Amino acid sequence: MLTKRKRVSLSAKQKYEICEIKEKVPTLQNVELAQKYNVRKSTITDILRESDHWLTITESQENTKKFHRSKWLQLEGALGLWGDNALNTKQDIDGNILKVKASYFAEQFSIEDFHHSEGWLGGFKKWHGLHQFKKQGETESAPLAESIEKDHFTLQQLLASYNPEDIWNGDETGLF
Repeated sequence: MLTKRKRVSLSAKQKYEICEIKEKVPTLQNVELAQKYNVRKSTITDILRESDHWLTITESQENTKKFHRSKWLQLEGALGLWGDNALNTKQDIDGNILKVKASYFAEQFSIEDFHHSEGWLGGFKKWHGLHQFKKQGETESAPLAESIEKDHFTLQQLLASYNPEDIWNGDETGLF
């Protein structure tokens, strides 16, 4: 008796790899790729038919299993690349910044019917794997050097009227 094949869902990165392999080795049969990735030959054929799409995925889309077909593909692609670049340079991004950048790109690409609603923003974040998180750890949550110097100066002025033996470190009080 034949066993039923399990449904296999390939990630965007795997589809990218399939297209890249086929581009490097055009003589490779689709059946061989299908066996390697445990999918049907028709799945490989469908992926290769849209190889121009799969070869242009960004880092944030690599683990995506389902893809959103955008009405404004060029705008969302540019915004996704901008977002990847901003996150790689450790910049903070929020929804308002994304909306402003989306409006900027819409203007640059002469897109007149684009409206950046909260629904679109939520979908964009989901499609590109963006989410809110708190920075943790010494280096991530530490204030900037300028603010430390300013705070240090303010603290010195505040403590000037006290005797040095009356000044304690907050960590040593046991109140935390």
